[in-house]
Amino acid sequence: MVSVGKTLPVHAFFASILFFFALNNYTNTQRAYLDQLQTPTINGSAGLALNPLCPFERPLVVNSKPMIQIDEISDDQMTFRSKTVTDNGVYNYQVEQALIPELSNRKRKRENIKAATELFKKEKRLLPKNQNQKATRDSKKLKDHLCYCSSNEIMVSAIDRLNHIFNVKDTSVRLAIKMALEFSRIVWKIYGKEDNLFGIDVYKKLTEIADGQGQALSKQLQSLNRSDRDDDCEQCFCLSGTFVYDKLDKNVLPKLLKFTPIIQNRLNIGGLDVFFPYDYIYPEQYEYMVELKKALDAKGHCALEMPSGTGKTVTLLSFIISYQMHNQGNRKLIYCSRTVPEIEKTLIELRNLIKYIEKEVGKKLGFLGLGLSSRKNLCIHEKVSQERFGKVVDARCLELTASWIRDSAKNDSQIKTCEFYENIEDLDRKVSLPSGVYTLDELKDYGKSKGYCPYFLSRYTLQNANVIVYSYHYLLDPKIADLVSKEMSKDCIVVFDEAHNIDNVCIESMSVDLTKQNVEASAKSISKLAQRIEEIKERDADKLKNEYKKLVEGLRKTKADRETDQFLSNPVLPDDILKESIPGSIRKAEHFVSLLRRFVEYLKSKLKIMHVVSESPLSFRFDLKQSTMIDQKPLRFCAERLSSLVRTLELTNIEEFSSLQRVAYFATLVGTYNQAGFVIIMEPFEDDKSDVPNPVLHLSCMDASIAMKPIFDRFQSVIITSGTLSPLEMYPKMLKFEPVTLKSFQMSLSRNSFSPLIITRGSDQVAVSSKFEVRNDPAVVRNFGNILLEMVKITPDGLVCFFPSYLYMEAIVSQWDKMGLLNEVMKYKLIFVETPDALETSIALDHYRKACENGRGSVLICVARGKVSEGIDFDHHYGRCVIMFGIPYQYTESRILKARLEYLREQFRIRENEFLTFDAIRHAAQCLGRVLRGKNDYGLMVLADKRYGRQDKRSKLPQWICQGIQEANTNLSTDMAIHVSKRFFRQMGQPFDPMDQLGIALWSKKDVEQREEKNSITHDH
Repeated sequence: MVSVGKTLPVHAFFASILFFFALNNYTNTQRAYLDQLQTPTINGSAGLALNPLCPFERPLVVNSKPMIQIDEISDDQMTFRSKTVTDNGVYNYQVEQALIPELSNRKRKRENIKAATELFKKEKRLLPKNQNQKATRDSKKLKDHLCYCSSNEIMVSAIDRLNHIFNVKDTSVRLAIKMALEFSRIVWKIYGKEDNLFGIDVYKKLTEIADGQGQALSKQLQSLNRSDRDDDCEQCFCLSGTFVYDKLDKNVLPKLLKFTPIIQNRLNIGGLDVFFPYDYIYPEQYEYMVELKKALDAKGHCALEMPSGTGKTVTLLSFIISYQMHNQGNRKLIYCSRTVPEIEKTLIELRNLIKYIEKEVGKKLGFLGLGLSSRKNLCIHEKVSQERFGKVVDARCLELTASWIRDSAKNDSQIKTCEFYENIEDLDRKVSLPSGVYTLDELKDYGKSKGYCPYFLSRYTLQNANVIVYSYHYLLDPKIADLVSKEMSKDCIVVFDEAHNIDNVCIESMSVDLTKQNVEASAKSISKLAQRIEEIKERDADKLKNEYKKLVEGLRKTKADRETDQFLSNPVLPDDILKESIPGSIRKAEHFVSLLRRFVEYLKSKLKIMHVVSESPLSFRFDLKQSTMIDQKPLRFCAERLSSLVRTLELTNIEEFSSLQRVAYFATLVGTYNQAGFVIIMEPFEDDKSDVPNPVLHLSCMDASIAMKPIFDRFQSVIITSGTLSPLEMYPKMLKFEPVTLKSFQMSLSRNSFSPLIITRGSDQVAVSSKFEVRNDPAVVRNFGNILLEMVKITPDGLVCFFPSYLYMEAIVSQWDKMGLLNEVMKYKLIFVETPDALETSIALDHYRKACENGRGSVLICVARGKVSEGIDFDHHYGRCVIMFGIPYQYTESRILKARLEYLREQFRIRENEFLTFDAIRHAAQCLGRVLRGKNDYGLMVLADKRYGRQDKRSKLPQWICQGIQEANTNLSTDMAIHVSKRFFRQMGQPFDPMDQLGIALWSKKDVEQREEKNSITHDH
């Protein structure tokens, strides 16, 4: 063993400790990185719980709970058993022993680590307060203690290496650096015995800094010609990593500080410095950024398909925020997501990123990130916030914030208003938020602390925000976009995340359905309006006269008088309406009510027809004029005129007028659009088999580009992205835009962590399919059940299965119950079923997760296109297998769907079968992607339908799923699939070394630089 000196100053030892803690910021980043590289869960276990925040304690964990004692494991067995008592008796759970390293030495290691920790604490306590006081320790004794929790061979090797590296004459400097590196070795050992990237990177970073620092200091100190560079020279070790000698002249200090290493985690992507909050990047994340840069530089649009679980959100935010900083923050980011949980998740990711960037640049950015949601999600009023339904919350809010209510309250203290809204109005709406990123809950907390309404606070500060996160509807639905998004500038960057279903969102935002109940309720509302008009005439006729004058002046001036919100927003694009004034025939309130009454009577007559009628808006308007003498132009302004009338009449119980609101939407859409992108269908019965009339009048939009066109025209860059956009070429066709780039990315993997299997037949060789002709065949039903039963037997923890529709799911599950198959499944796992009711589904999902966590295991039976398939992730042990029973085609007998298919064929040359297959496969892919939420996750994907074996179906799956399909697994029977599945789970049960991903599935900064250099050479050629 090489000696490191006979004595070791205590301050040198303390210097080494400070050296390590100088990297605290770096280690925080590494800990965040561990969120991206979790320990994979294995065969019924959550794996070893390696907690980076508690390095000295690594309890063996199964399903998030310590359940296994070391003495339960025998060396000659490949598995151990953990007994978990359930309601159904004792359930045995098996876990691969190979995943539990060195269990026999576990107790000793804990004691060693604890002893070493106490030693460090003791040494730190013994540090004298007077820095000039000398203290020595026997080097060998200390070194022995350091080796107490690691191997002597490794420590000797480290010291040998250090003696070769450093040639610093100052002994205390040399020893301090050595001690820092020795300490890093211990950290490495504590954090997972060379199998954890955190410990490895701490060691590497310390080595890198010490190498450079030692050499730099050696040259610097030698150049100073100091004669007193010896063990007696007192020094301290500053947190920046620079040695500072107390006897040096102050002019020398800046020279030494020049050698201080600055750790900055920036990636250079095409000449742009990108702040990325992890030390490694996935190759697909890098490629994704390259494509984003192309689109933003060209100020154009793009569609990008990113594999599930590869950090799409953090990649988008990191690149676009860095792009904003490069352009001095001129381009605002509008980030559109689908659900409130996804909005919250995005805001949390954004906040972590901004904190990281501020730490890197060493200053506050003055950055503002906001989320916006409905009143229901943001209201903090004690009573209003207790309401369950959004429409009721809106109505109660209007009762407290409407201008006429507030004016009356000034003279009558009995009239209640909202104090939170009043506080904002007292500031003339010129309220601001301190810089930062606010989730919806944090907005509410800030509102409570300051006495401001969070909903209007966020609305009024949107223009000052650098990033806005809200639902699709705030941009796509004209009724909402007119309220909150009309002031956004053209250079905004718009992102539609999880946009695989964006065409349907566009269509729904421009469609209205009217039932017989809606029309009858509208007639009653019209009578109430007429009665209210007479009351106003008698009490305050000037109100109606003033309204008439404003309507004569035009809508643009009227809009300036709108209060907290419109009762009726406009269902068409604002500019289409605002360029004109309301026609004279409906400016007077009585005339407008008369028009509404005639229109509702016409709708009643339509709903009495006992056969299906399909017509264009042009045909509908022609017949309407013949019957009621109502022209097109008054129809266009129905929604706007009703909104104005409600404000004038000072109505607050707006939920009573919701049906009339729908009728006004219907009238406005019919009166606005002449193109073939709309169809009006009257269906007298719910379906062809029903004989009880239940008429519905559908005004259906068939062209998604109608809602998207203003977005593409208005904003320079629109990014459409999801994990399931294949085939990408469909979206530019349907949405009518010219993309700068279309790209689908494969998933880089160091191991095949997912395996798609196509089961075409059962064990009895009978083909399985959800095709209409055979879907209820007893043999098919039995084979589907056998697939589930056999998979349940071998799949650890959670299994999720999907059906094409609720109707089919109910039919199959009912038959399984009669066969006794569900009882067989219950012997292995509990069963939960999704229902159309959101609350019931939420409860079932909670119980499903609990069953997975406590080791019982569970099956969740769901529906494609349902809540679970669209927004719920089943990461790690919550989803080890997903089964797609059948192909989730839409109900092809739907008249609305038939009309859309005909329109797509005529206008876009998209064949019916092509669109139906595209739509079905994208939803199937969405279901499959639920179980793979990261590269350290793994899961089995089972496609149970013979039609998946055809190339025309498989080719429409996302590229990252196709890469995992082996030709041998495209025509399997149930028995063959079970055999392949067992092999897959055995492979996934083997120890997984994250280091195996480096250079393949994980790139370092150096890898990125090499790829950039390669891209540069390719571009030059």
